[in-house]
Amino acid sequence: MRKGLIALGVLFFIIILARNAYADDYKHYITPADTPIYIDTASTTAKVDTDIHEITLPEYYPGKAIAFTGMGYDYIVMTPSEVKHFSFDGTEMIENSFLSVSGISNPVAIAASTYPDVVVADSETVTHYSYATEMVANPFLTINGLNNIISIGTRDYGKAVLSGETLNYYIYDGSEMMQIPALSLNGFSNPLDLALNSDNYDCIVLEPDQAKYYGFTGSELIANPILSITGLSDPKSVATDDGNITIIEGTELKRYVLDSGDLTYTSALSVTSGLNNPTSVAMRAGTHDLLIADGQDIKYYMFDGTEMIYNEALSVQVAEMVTTGLYRKSAVVQSLTIDPGEPVSFLRLRAYHILPPQTKVTWYVTANGIDWTACWRVSGTMAGSVAEITEDNGATWTVLGDAGEVNPLSNNPSLWVEVEEGEEVKWRAELETEDPNVTPKIKAPNPGIDPAIVLNVNHKPEPPILDIPIGCYLTTTPRFEWKYVDVDDDAQSAYQVVIKKLDGTVIHDTGKILSNNEYYDMVTSEDPVQPGPFWESGVSDFILEVKVWDACGLESDWASGEFCILAMERLRVKEIVSAPDEQVLPDPDDPATHIMINPGATINNLPVAKAGTKITVLVDIVSNGWSLNAVFPYLETTATLEGPPTCVSTAGTNRRYEVTFWTEASTEEVPDGTVVKTNLVDSAGATLATPPYADGVVIISDTMYSEWIVVLQGRS
Repeated sequence: MRKGLIALGVLFFIIILARNAYADDYKHYITPADTPIYIDTASTTAKVDTDIHEITLPEYYPGKAIAFTGMGYDYIVMTPSEVKHFSFDGTEMIENSFLSVSGISNPVAIAASTYPDVVVADSETVTHYSYATEMVANPFLTINGLNNIISIGTRDYGKAVLSGETLNYYIYDGSEMMQIPALSLNGFSNPLDLALNSDNYDCIVLEPDQAKYYGFTGSELIANPILSITGLSDPKSVATDDGNITIIEGTELKRYVLDSGDLTYTSALSVTSGLNNPTSVAMRAGTHDLLIADGQDIKYYMFDGTEMIYNEALSVQVAEMVTTGLYRKSAVVQSLTIDPGEPVSFLRLRAYHILPPQTKVTWYVTANGIDWTACWRVSGTMAGSVAEITEDNGATWTVLGDAGEVNPLSNNPSLWVEVEEGEEVKWRAELETEDPNVTPKIKAPNPGIDPAIVLNVNHKPEPPILDIPIGCYLTTTPRFEWKYVDVDDDAQSAYQVVIKKLDGTVIHDTGKILSNNEYYDMVTSEDPVQPGPFWESGVSDFILEVKVWDACGLESDWASGEFCILAMERLRVKEIVSAPDEQVLPDPDDPATHIMINPGATINNLPVAKAGTKITVLVDIVSNGWSLNAVFPYLETTATLEGPPTCVSTAGTNRRYEVTFWTEASTEEVPDGTVVKTNLVDSAGATLATPPYADGVVIISDTMYSEWIVVLQGRS
């Protein structure tokens, strides 16, 4: 029945995921309800704790925290800052400070070498200490450049190192430690500890459910299932001597004895009571004696012929002993496949973190279930958290800010990652620590209530559909329009418009504009000195390019189309010979003083001239025309032209024309307030008329006659 309910729950979850396609959120709260249908346990090595709603590095207790030295009852004990050497004084075990190793940091395992040498491993280095008035590091027997060390073992100066997925064996070649491939192994998924036989090259690797025995054939190590111990639960440490194997399993110590080629569990040599939290075991060579680390107690057991008994005189208590677990250097948590319902190519992942110094979490996503893409990482430092993004799949990283930039409240568009398109969406997080005493955590501020991890799937918007007229735009300030298309139904959040000549030269670029408008009103120059971009380009045919952004910050590809301009612009007055005193006269030789007649100019904005005065105007034309016809109507008549319009400047096929005209001077024919208008048409069809371009060109006030002086001469 339970299996049926679970299957039904999984089916319901898949249906929900398939229905909520595209830009919906997929949220993980790390609860007992959603974790089984969200986390891929087969691919996850991190600890997913649904009781306190967090994901961390898995804890482990050092399986090699104690070791016999090979000299009498002497043994060594690992603490966070030193390796203590204990010797028997005839009454009790006392610390031998001369043979203790101090000044170490974050050790993960110890082993005894040729007496009184000691080997200490942290997560990256296996350091050999020899005695020379005091215990000092021996660089020739030290192994550097390792990673994620879990446990070690020794045979004299030979060393086995269990790290990550591999067990590598090293010997001293006379100058340095050299790896021996024939005595090395790989392919482990979650190894816990190792043990070496002292009289041959056989070894044992402890895994979560078995102690796997490897025998040396003379050329390689191969698994021996007969001598392997399976069906284990909560194993922590393994030791071996003379073919016998001892394992800490839960709160018990179990001894297996080699008998007629088979391993047999022996209760008489086991310790199944009296232990609280055993984490590490050592066997004294050639005897049944055992040393067990049980919290802060280092307990010595001896066989009395019937059972293993506790020997208080040979036991010690070490207050500095690590009684809490250490954290593995790295681990992975991975989601099950999420079906978005349609192929997707953009993913955004956000999560909450707790990041002590020297910790890090790196996040990856895939849409096709195969090709993983690094998206961002967060690190803990003494100064706080740091978030970084990558655009080259982890080759380089750019600081984004602190970890708040990547939590589920962040809407930073930089978090969107383009991936190989597919319908098998997954995420993966790699947790790491440089300090085994601390772990990064994936955990929401309100655990179980706020989602700890949020995944978005999305498509970028389609290139916008441009609405370009069949003919030319008849203005140099056209409205460019488009239709926004997004399969996710996300709203447009921004756009960018670029205008180019047909040869690709950019003449106008808006940059990214935050707006949901599906249009852009082109602008031109209103400065009498600066030409407009279309006229200055020297052509009348152009390319329009538009791209848009959706509400999630994803941008579309460019949409592109050609258009043409057939229009006049920047009508301005170059010269007014005579005007009322309140009118500032333009200087014909100084373009900066020319008076712009801007689109929409009203009568109140027009320059003022006296009736009959000469007025010169300029106009820029974007077309391939070759001539201009100009008329300046007022009242029921038209102004007199000094001559046909003259081309005074060119920019490619675009031309600038100058026209001079005047009205009648009589105030009876041209009363004050008369508006002189214009109607300009070039040979290609470009036009400019006032109105509607503006209310006119100039407004009349006073007359030239007011400046005339009449002199009468005669004789009596």
